[in-house]
Amino acid sequence: MSAVDAPGWRRVGIWTAAALLGALLLHPLQLRAPFVDGQYYLASLHSLYVDGDVDLTNESERFPWLTWYSTTVEPAPGGLRNPFPIGPALLWAPFYVAYDALSRLVGGEGISSATGPVHLPAYFGSSFWALIGLFVLADALRMLGASHTERWSVTAVVALASPLPAYVTFAPDMAHACAFACVSILLWTSVWCWRNAAAGDPRWMICGFALGVTFAVRWQDALLGVVPLALMAFPGDRAAAPLSATKRMQGLLYFGLGGLLGALPQLAYWKALYASWVAMPMGAGFMSLSNAEPLRFFFSTWNGLFLVHPALLIILAGFALPWRTSADSPWAGIEPLRWAALLAIALELFSCMLVEDWWAGGAFGQRRVVSLLPLLALGLLALQRLAWAGGAGPRGFLLAGSLVLLIGWNGLSLVRLYDGSIPYNPAHRMWYRDHPVYGHYEWDRRFSDILLGK
Repeated sequence: MSAVDAPGWRRVGIWTAAALLGALLLHPLQLRAPFVDGQYYLASLHSLYVDGDVDLTNESERFPWLTWYSTTVEPAPGGLRNPFPIGPALLWAPFYVAYDALSRLVGGEGISSATGPVHLPAYFGSSFWALIGLFVLADALRMLGASHTERWSVTAVVALASPLPAYVTFAPDMAHACAFACVSILLWTSVWCWRNAAAGDPRWMICGFALGVTFAVRWQDALLGVVPLALMAFPGDRAAAPLSATKRMQGLLYFGLGGLLGALPQLAYWKALYASWVAMPMGAGFMSLSNAEPLRFFFSTWNGLFLVHPALLIILAGFALPWRTSADSPWAGIEPLRWAALLAIALELFSCMLVEDWWAGGAFGQRRVVSLLPLLALGLLALQRLAWAGGAGPRGFLLAGSLVLLIGWNGLSLVRLYDGSIPYNPAHRMWYRDHPVYGHYEWDRRFSDILLGK
């Protein structure tokens, strides 16, 4: 690959225009009451924009949950503070400013302390960034040799068969749509640098910056940095002369500097909040081996990953096929990327199991794995190539038919979430319609609720 793989301004402009239009079209699906975690992201944005500070005391007058939740996390001195990342607020900020300006331009009241936090720009921002993530993911697959049909079909499947649609429509004030976009950009920059930059090249700073921003949006996604680090260790051009240890160290320094710059807003925010550049506001017990429930994490009625989104199990199979490298392998030429992505996926899933609410609290499925969708797309690409090798045949049609059915199941499940037939938070009785809380393996009841509704 050469430098022509860099997206030109024309392509970026088309992506931006399409994402803006798509966000407008999706807007009618987003007119919902805000959810609890999202209150922190939105309140922190409003506080920075209107008050010019990081104290959420004013915002808690409109969002009482901010005060309640602050009693369960590490307290901060001198005011009500934000234990959640600042990244989503910063990614929504351009739309918040634009909404304020346009509202005042047409004679509205804009955004002020009197209006309180305004949800619509955040909802719009989540749609915009999710769509940007889809475009960037498809382009990353293009750089890996995917055809037009392959890259767009893979991108569509990982989006529609996953929790992502819920975090564009049902709960767009959470961080997951922004996280998906950031990881897509991280994957793109990783592949681009792997194909175009030697390990000691300053261009790895761009990749590091993408990782830093990803961290600022969702801290746990810093684990995905193993992907660019692994690619740096195994250059894409194997014919090139081996790099010296000095050159490799230079590459790591460039990468680290970029990461520091990208993460700086979060580090500065922590410094303002807790008088420390690094903090764990959720408390030491938030992540612990004692929280891990592997079987339930994957198969429980409480948002079990493969129970709620079975297509993801099929997609993961792509990383295992075939194990031996050969010229006709779907992984031929990109083996280091397979192992790097698989390691990142394993680390991220393990970290999700360690969280106090391993079922992801209020969620549509395992919402935290939305960050893994760009990497999972690689497995689906390999699986799709293997199924359609040699042209149309039973394997390809079986795979396509299975995925279409599972996308339909995912869509029906989301409809049932909207109408209240299945709970948003399976741990709390208040989310159920006159029925007791699900048992961990009450599959028949959940499937009945999805198929028949209430």
